[in-house]
Amino acid sequence: NFSGLATFQVFANYNDNEKVLFENQLEAKVGMTSTPSDEYHKYLFNTDQFRLYNKLGLSAFKNWYYTISSEFKTQFFANYKTNTNDMISNFMSPAQLDITLGMDFKQNKKNYTLSLLTSPLAYTFMYINDKITDPAAFNVEPGHSTANLVGSKFTGNLTWTIIPSIVCESKLEYFTTYDKVIASWENTFNFVLNRYLSTKLFVHARYDDGVKLTEDNKSY
Repeated sequence: NFSGLATFQVFANYNDNEKVLFENQLEAKVGMTSTPSDEYHKYLFNTDQFRLYNKLGLSAFKNWYYTISSEFKTQFFANYKTNTNDMISNFMSPAQLDITLGMDFKQNKKNYTLSLLTSPLAYTFMYINDKITDPAAFNVEPGHSTANLVGSKFTGNLTWTIIPSIVCESKLEYFTTYDKVIASWENTFNFVLNRYLSTKLFVHARYDDGVKLTEDNKSY
């Protein structure tokens, strides 16, 4: 059995004496594993993500900022159901664009940084192409290639230095149209073992009750 994971992150941030904050992040993750039991594919991608995030904040009072943010997400490669040629997802399928407007609470302490973004106005645009087997898995109606979702969103980001050799990064996203909920919670633990070795543990949970349940997919 063979498996591998590659991650790439770039940050570019601007801070005008806490009056204007402009944060930018580019993140790419690709992970694959060999699948000896799959008659159709020698390997499958179990982690595949491209994300571009931008956030502009203008100081309101104390730790609060008027904020507008955008986030674009897709993946690099095609992914298939095991032992079939049914395509689950592919590059730009889905392609998701989120735009939010709200207030951001920011706090920087010695051992942690915290951001709590409350957005009463949030818009999500979804796009898939016609090669995807189940568009309903991405809140897109059968026979359509796009979906427009309007609602509210909460985003929380925490970077916590537990001890100098252990750092926890946590991101919680909760979007609701007041009819359906799309939520995700990413947790990454970075362990520095010594000056040459480090290791990373990450857990990513996702919930989406807008998808249609089927015999193959009985859970949100």
